[in-house]
Amino acid sequence: MRKGGGLAARVVELEKELSIERDLMTTRFVELAGKNARLQELEDMLGAAKQINANLQRKVRRLPAQVEDALDSFQTSREFEIIKDQEYSKGFDDCRVRVSNHFPGVDLSFLDQNEPDTDAMRD
Repeated sequence: MRKGGGLAARVVELEKELSIERDLMTTRFVELAGKNARLQELEDMLGAAKQINANLQRKVRRLPAQVEDALDSFQTSREFEIIKDQEYSKGFDDCRVRVSNHFPGVDLSFLDQNEPDTDAMRD
């Protein structure tokens, strides 16, 4: 009877171990499913980030041409002509001041008489 009792106890012990292993396996499957879901989420995020990156790279490649077009447009604008005239006048005045400071005895009044009319030059 002792052998039969020992065998029954061993069967109960093995069934208990099997139950523990099944529970552990179920837990691992649940964890794996969660990790697979997270992996899919990350892959989706990566795909979206790659798409955004590709769009940004296309925009960056177009920027030099857009800058060139904007610059060409500005350089042919009336606003740019006005700025050029103003800066030319400032440079002319600065040059006259420097010359008169370095050569105080030189009469520069002729520059005022012959100064071109900037309005006439624009027309």
